[in-house]
Amino acid sequence: MLIILPFCFSAGVKTGSVAKESSGDGQVHSCVSGSRAHLGSVLKWSHHPQPAESRRPHPAGQLHCRRNMASESSAATGNMANEGGNETANVANEVKKNLFKNVNLNSGINNIEHLTSQISMNRLIVRRGQPFKLTFDLFEPFNEELDPLLISATTGPHVLEVQGSLSLLSPVQPSASAKAWKMELHESSLPESGILSLMLTPGADVPIGKYTLNAKYKDEESEVAEVVVLFNPWCPDDTVYLCCQKEKQEYVMNEQGIIYRGSVHYIMPLDWNFGQFEEEMVDICLKLLDVNLKHKEDPAADVVCRCDPIYVGRIVSAMINNEDDLGILQGNWSGDYSGGKPPTHWSGSVEILQLWYKNNCKQVKYGQCWVFAGVMCTVMRLLGIPCRVVTNFESAYDNHGNVIIDVFYDKDGAMNEKNDDGI
Repeated sequence: MLIILPFCFSAGVKTGSVAKESSGDGQVHSCVSGSRAHLGSVLKWSHHPQPAESRRPHPAGQLHCRRNMASESSAATGNMANEGGNETANVANEVKKNLFKNVNLNSGINNIEHLTSQISMNRLIVRRGQPFKLTFDLFEPFNEELDPLLISATTGPHVLEVQGSLSLLSPVQPSASAKAWKMELHESSLPESGILSLMLTPGADVPIGKYTLNAKYKDEESEVAEVVVLFNPWCPDDTVYLCCQKEKQEYVMNEQGIIYRGSVHYIMPLDWNFGQFEEEMVDICLKLLDVNLKHKEDPAADVVCRCDPIYVGRIVSAMINNEDDLGILQGNWSGDYSGGKPPTHWSGSVEILQLWYKNNCKQVKYGQCWVFAGVMCTVMRLLGIPCRVVTNFESAYDNHGNVIIDVFYDKDGAMNEKNDDGI
C-alpha cells in the first residue's frame, strides 16, 4: 500500500507498522500536517499603487531558490532577450492595433521569479500570492482619469464573478473580497510616454488553473494574455506554504526520487522519475482536472473549489485510478498483463501521463500501488502542492467499511479463519 502525503494533509501510520518515505536522497523524512481552506466569491481589483508597508515581501529563502533556478536555467536565460522580443511581437499581433503597440508578458523573468522556469521560459506560469509583471506600450500618453485601463481575469467555462471565476481590475473600486487579484503600477512605468508596467498579483487563495487576461481601453476590449496559476509553497499566505527550504526543494522541485517496494522482510528501492517539469506536464495536469466527474456535474463549482489543495488532492487521487471515468491507470494484480505493460515496466510517471494525454484520456495498462503513487506525486508537485510517496509494508484491511479491524473467535477461543479484515 502506498500513500501520497501532500503537506497540506495530515497522515499517520499505525504503531508498529513498517514504513519508508520516498526521497531524492533515500533518507527518511518526517511528515508535517495542517491545512486551511478558504472559499471566497466576488473579486474586484484596483490598480492604484499600494503603500509600501502594505506590500508583502517575498518569502524567506526565495532569493536563494531564484539563484539556484537561474543557474539551472542558464541555457534558457541566455536567450531571454530574444525570447522577450519574439514574445512581445507574437502577443502584439493578437491585440487590436487601436489598443496597444505591444504587450510584453516578460515570461522569462516572471517564470524565474516564480520558480517555474524549469517548466517553460516562454509560457507565462506564475504562483498565487506573488506579483508578476506585464508591460503595455500604448500609442499615446496614458491618462487614467480620461481613459482608464480595465483588466479582467477569467478561468473556467462558466465565468461568474459571484462564484470566483471572474476577477475585475477597476481603477476606482478596490476589492472588497478576501479572494482577489491585485494590480498596481510599477515604478518603472512612464505614463506620459504610454509605457505602463503593471504588477499583477493573484490572490493567495484564488483557484489554480488557466486564466485569460482581457484588457479594456477606450471602449475597445481584447485578450492580451493567457497565464497559468499554480499553488505557492513559498508564500506564507498560501495554504500549501512550507517554511523549510530543503523540504520545498525536495517535495516540490525534485524530479527524481526513490519508491520502496517489496515486503516487510525484503524492502527494495526503486529509482523513479517524477518528471513534473517535462514537456506537456502543465497541459496534462490541467486536462486531468477538467475531465474529472465533479467537473462534468458542475463545472463552475469545481473550478471555484480548486482554490483548496485538499479538494484538488482528492480529485487527483480519484483520477489516477481508472475506476473513475477517464482515469489514468488501470490496476491489475492478476499476473496476466496482456494488452498492456506489467506494472514493473514503469520507472517514471512521464511516459504514463503522456500516453494518457495523447490517446485522448484512454486508460494506460497496467499499474499497481507504487505506480499509482508515483504518478499522483508528479501531478501534485507540478500543481505546486508539496508531496512525497510513503510505502507502508504492514497495512490494515477494513473490508467491512466500518473503520474497525474485526477479528472473530469461536466459542473455544480459536481465531476464525474466515476473518475478512486483517493487517
